[in-house]
Amino acid sequence: MGSSNSIAVIPTEWMEIFRAMQLKKSEVKSLYKLYKQYDFDRRGGNSKGGMDIVEWLTLIDIERTSLSERIFYAADRDGDHRLNFFEFVVSLWKFCVLGDGSLNVFAFDMFDTDSDGILSEADVHVMFNELLGEHHAHTAQNEFVLADWRKHSRDGSMTVEQFRPFSQTHQALFHEIFTIQRRMRKRTLGIRYWHFITKRKIELSKGYFVQTSEILLLHSDRRLFDALLSDHTNLKVSATKKAMLALTENADSHSEHHHHDHRSDHAPAPLSEEDQLAPPPDHSRHRPHASR
Repeated sequence: MGSSNSIAVIPTEWMEIFRAMQLKKSEVKSLYKLYKQYDFDRRGGNSKGGMDIVEWLTLIDIERTSLSERIFYAADRDGDHRLNFFEFVVSLWKFCVLGDGSLNVFAFDMFDTDSDGILSEADVHVMFNELLGEHHAHTAQNEFVLADWRKHSRDGSMTVEQFRPFSQTHQALFHEIFTIQRRMRKRTLGIRYWHFITKRKIELSKGYFVQTSEILLLHSDRRLFDALLSDHTNLKVSATKKAMLALTENADSHSEHHHHDHRSDHAPAPLSEEDQLAPPPDHSRHRPHASR
């Protein structure tokens, strides 16, 4: 019988998706060890099991805000406010591999609550409240951002094509997302290791590669993205790769989050330096720099 930390217990179909994400077995094993460490519901005898999202954020020292919860509720596909191991890996991978160029698409997807490819005026109001704070209109800098939004939007709404250049002009708008991402990288596989993962390339079909950090950029062209999933292109995308691509989209949004007030008195420590994976040897001409 295998160890409780053995990846042999992970369903084969999950491992196939993880391979499609370009995650190695050693990385899945490290994430599984981390997940078991934090899955206190099961350790406490809760038969439902799964990692409570709110407590997970608390234990890794990420402030509990609407924004931080939104990032991980996006992976909660069954809406029970817990992450099973598959949801845990997908949420980490999707968020931690984001590069500067794809983070704006991630933000767009998060706040496009009806997934219609448009940030409505109501979506925008929620986005600015969460990214800038509820009193964002009272600072000169934030007033400038809002004015620029009105200038470039159509009736207060924006498509992802319009949103990308706007967000590149206002990178400070996403400071909190960058901060959460850096902490999440640090408390899981480590900042340097996630940086190496972002450089890997995913072969969606023979000869068609996409860098991991840019996978979300496919959402910028909804017609192409939908065509990839429905075989309406000359590219032959395997069923596993289609399933992986589909997971880059957010789970169905919930209008209200059911917050929990309970906290764990004994927070387990994050992975030690020894437990974190050492970055693989670099055989390229130039050594990559550490992530943000």
